[in-house]
Amino acid sequence: MEHFKRILPRGCMTLLAAFGVSCGAHAAGAFDPESKWMSGDWGGMRTELLEKGYDFSLDYVGEVAGNLDGGYNNDKTARYSDQFALGVKLDLQKVLGWDDAEFKLAITERSGRNLSNDRISDPRAGQFSSVQEVWGRGQTWRLTQLWVKQKYFDGKLDLKAGRFGPGEEFNSFPCDFQNLAFCGSQVGNWVGSIWYNWPV
Repeated sequence: MEHFKRILPRGCMTLLAAFGVSCGAHAAGAFDPESKWMSGDWGGMRTELLEKGYDFSLDYVGEVAGNLDGGYNNDKTARYSDQFALGVKLDLQKVLGWDDAEFKLAITERSGRNLSNDRISDPRAGQFSSVQEVWGRGQTWRLTQLWVKQKYFDGKLDLKAGRFGPGEEFNSFPCDFQNLAFCGSQVGNWVGSIWYNWPV
């Protein structure tokens, strides 16, 4: 047992040293806490693409909400909603030589059920908010963003043309909680037939 106690710390230090050297020698791998991407740097290819002006993204948001008591129908239940977003952002100055210009494409897909629709709110009446912000605008595929933005006068004036929600540029609000009352442009949440948030 004494022999094991002496070997264990020495063996752990050797493993840690080897791991540190191997981590420093390669680009960040998938799920590496030091990487800015969940899927890693793809052997350095992702950094190379970013330096050339190509930024690809695949986002996923899943939300579960439960009703333990109260509301229109107080049966205990839960609902799940999710959203996938596939996109690309291009720095057109690097890609095409257009000064201070960028392009964005995003396609979203939403699915699931919303707890607010049949458990919290009376389905016979309208509702203003939702406990699951990724539910809404139809549970389907959407072309959410397709725009080009050009900056003028050293970034003092931006012109943006294409498909996007005004909540991207005006009345912006971070989405730090899944309840719609604390997420996104509030004008778009309350007057959604006129002022659109994500997805358009």
